[in-house]
Order: sequence, then C-alpha cells, then structure tokens
Amino acid sequence: MSDETINLLAVLYADVPGSTRLYENFDNDISRVDVKVCINLLTKITLDWDGKVIKTIDDEVMCAFLYPFKTVNAAKEMHQVLREASEAGQFQYGKVMVKTG
Repeated sequence: MSDETINLLAVLYADVPGSTRLYENFDNDISRVDVKVCINLLTKITLDWDGKVIKTIDDEVMCAFLYPFKTVNAAKEMHQVLREASEAGQFQYGKVMVKTG
C-alpha cells in the first residue's frame, strides 16, 4: 500500500435545452426571469451537495465536486427539482428541463 493521497474531482455541466427557442417564442423579460430561476435552483443544488459553481453562462452551469457520488446525486436532484418546479407552475413558459453531463 502507498501513503499517497488521491484527490478525486468530478465536473458537472448542466444546460437548459431549448432556451434559444424560449427567447424566440416568448418575451425576453419572461425568458430571462425563468432562466434565472432555473440557474438559481441548479446553483442551490450544487451547493447543497458540497459542490462549487465554476461558472455560469446564460442557461448553463458548470460545477465541480470533490466526490463523484455527490456529482451523480446533484445531477439526479437537478432533474427532479426542475420537473417538480415545472409541475408546480414556477416557470412562466411552462416546463423546464435540464441536460447534465
């Protein structure tokens, strides 16, 4: 056995698919607010799982986690929370989903 320390790191990328279409089909103010609500939810989930937001760009969040299992759990929760928020009518333009990788 070695006394080496192994540092794990997993990067998660979350994107709101179809947001360009939202800006084309809906008022920019509505789209901007809904995307911001979505990004805020994704950021909160990242922090709840001890992750760090590396950066956000428009409708995308890139975050890092020290442990891969927290990355997977955060991704699962992102999908669940956005589905529940959509069903609860939190978004003015209806259903919002997220792609993670």
